[in-house]
Amino acid sequence: KERKVIFIKDLANVDDRIFTRAHLLKDEGFVSYFGAPLITKGKIIGVLEIFQREILKGNSEWIEFLETLAGQVAIALENAALINDLQSKHTELINAYNETIEGWAKALSLKEEETAEHSQRVTEMTVKIAKAMGMGEEELYYVRLGALLHDIGKIGIPDSILLKPGKLTDEEWEIMRKHPVYAFQMLAPIDYLKRAIDIPYCHHEKWDGTGYPRGLKGAEISLAARIFAVVDVWDALISDRPYRKAWPEKEARDYIRKQSGSHFDPEVVKIFMEIS
Repeated sequence: KERKVIFIKDLANVDDRIFTRAHLLKDEGFVSYFGAPLITKGKIIGVLEIFQREILKGNSEWIEFLETLAGQVAIALENAALINDLQSKHTELINAYNETIEGWAKALSLKEEETAEHSQRVTEMTVKIAKAMGMGEEELYYVRLGALLHDIGKIGIPDSILLKPGKLTDEEWEIMRKHPVYAFQMLAPIDYLKRAIDIPYCHHEKWDGTGYPRGLKGAEISLAARIFAVVDVWDALISDRPYRKAWPEKEARDYIRKQSGSHFDPEVVKIFMEIS
């Protein structure tokens, strides 16, 4: 109650009813005891206890030192609790971000009449290849986000074009090909997603420089986007579309192989063939 250091010079003289652990301490050979309350923001959060195997004198200098030490320990414990709380809140925030991103991907899939399974398939395969090509865990995290958001820019494409059942006109294709730029404009202002932009912005670029929107060539295209380009075409070929049936996997593989060095990065194609 007094929030002061307790000093028991000789535990042998303490009534067990007052100090309930006295008999345990005697078995260990402890003789003297100091207990300093750990106080932070006016609350006692614990006790710093010191036991000695010889009788000590609790002089004022030692008591003052112990009070100072207890104060520092209390601050350290409070800081540790704050850090744990921040880490917990950070984890909750990351989970909220991820769930939001997955929600965006599902919403776009519904709009395009694609399945959520498509988005998951291309994401899992992209991460698998990226890992095989030496990307670390942090890079893989943003690869996953980018893969989930690969077509997010299509939100800016009019439904009359995006959902058109027939062949697009040249003018409509010009509009459709703007969706990577729309993706960049949407994601670039969001600091958390800047490192995930490569796939949404660059997955229609081609190894030989004939892709869009910027006509990047070779290693100018990020590795994540080069990987996704292969995976996205592969999944499209082996999936049913309103205008055609799915290709047999052998034919799809042959197509991917033939496009190596023109549409696709040859090294990515090599790894894809090995692990797919």
